[in-house]
Amino acid sequence: MSANLIGELVANNGTYYMNAGVTSTTYTGAVDQIIIRGSNIRIEAIEVIRDGEYIDVKSDYLSVNLLPDGVRITPKNNEVFARITIVGAGGFGGVELVLA
Repeated sequence: MSANLIGELVANNGTYYMNAGVTSTTYTGAVDQIIIRGSNIRIEAIEVIRDGEYIDVKSDYLSVNLLPDGVRITPKNNEVFARITIVGAGGFGGVELVLA
């Protein structure tokens, strides 16, 4: 485990692993970073809360649908991801969420 990841885990509340199946899986909670673990993982939505409403910000972070292993997605502008929805697209794995 890299020193950066250990530092992130200490600064945050640990991680949560979401397995990508054939149907959508959603996690609702404060997320500081999304790390892709596997292949052919598709993120359907990344949401933040603005003015009390869930706003999908996926297009602000991703330009492709299928993501390679190891990609890290970190919120911008001091925001925290509030909800993420993923699905497997014929691959295997899931996403690791670094909790805020």
